[in-house]
Amino acid sequence: MRYQTWNDPTEQHSENFLTLGRILRVSFGMVTGVIAGLVWAIALPL
Repeated sequence: MRYQTWNDPTEQHSENFLTLGRILRVSFGMVTGVIAGLVWAIALPL
């Protein structure tokens, strides 16, 4: 059953798309956290 889904191109595409979305969400969260940390570090001494 697993191999069957991987052999289907549309199924593989949707799975890749879901993985891409997850990676984008995680990276976006990390970037937002880094920016927030930088802003906090710059604004705190002022």
